[in-house]
Amino acid sequence: NAGRLLLGRVVSLLLWYPCSTLLLLTMSPTESIYQTSFEELHLAAAARIQAHDAAVPPMTPRDHVLQLGVVVGNLCSLFLTHAPFDPRREPLDTVPILEEKENKPLFWATESKGRRNIFNRLGSLLAEIILAVETCEMEIGDCILKKMKLNEKKYPVELVKGKSGKYTSYSDQTGITKTKGQSTLEMQIHDEAVKTVEEMIVLIQKFATDRLWTRFHTPRSLVLAIMGELGELAELFQWKGDGEANGMEGWTQEDLDHVGQEFADVAIYLLRLADVCCAKEIGALALANLRETAEV
Repeated sequence: NAGRLLLGRVVSLLLWYPCSTLLLLTMSPTESIYQTSFEELHLAAAARIQAHDAAVPPMTPRDHVLQLGVVVGNLCSLFLTHAPFDPRREPLDTVPILEEKENKPLFWATESKGRRNIFNRLGSLLAEIILAVETCEMEIGDCILKKMKLNEKKYPVELVKGKSGKYTSYSDQTGITKTKGQSTLEMQIHDEAVKTVEEMIVLIQKFATDRLWTRFHTPRSLVLAIMGELGELAELFQWKGDGEANGMEGWTQEDLDHVGQEFADVAIYLLRLADVCCAKEIGALALANLRETAEV
């Protein structure tokens, strides 16, 4: 009887959310039920952009970066009013640790209105990133995977384990400096690459845990990291002026590569934040956000 009841719940849920590329994973309340593909997010974003552009003047990439600032600001406000403080830390790099365990505050493991508001905002931010990247005629999954491959070179496990230094701290060993070795133009993404938001979260989690960075990746710290990366993205647009609909005429391949990397940095920290805060459904929330706004 219990098995039949569970099957009935699953069937009802699938009928309620008939989406061919959202795959059922688990009924555990602490895990994501669906996998949301980046392809589906981009298709929803393209529909949203088309619907928006038919009603009002098209938004440029520069407009979307400003809109990202709005959403990140709202996220910061929610963290100020709802989220618990991060644990107090001792000086971080004095004695590198050999192992660590992730202990989530009760707030992130317990359903509440405040937590739900934060989760919804995380989904909105991912949706805005997809919209911005789609307007730039890029694909966020590819941008993230290329940046992750570059980050593997910038932060070798054997050098950075348990440390929080910037990549320039290891330039003598890696050969990567502020002006050398930063391009992802020649990097290839294989067919078996990550295709869904949930798979990407696992990849980013492994990257962090392999380097013993969990103690650094507390929720409020990650929000500040998102702010910092968004600032670096904004720097690429700040003196460009407002142009045509796509707004990227005259940009070199190197410029576009830099833009893609900064979008990736914002997205990587966002997905890491979702993981740390138990917001496993961030992909589904972003997809719902894009579809709702496309229908308005």
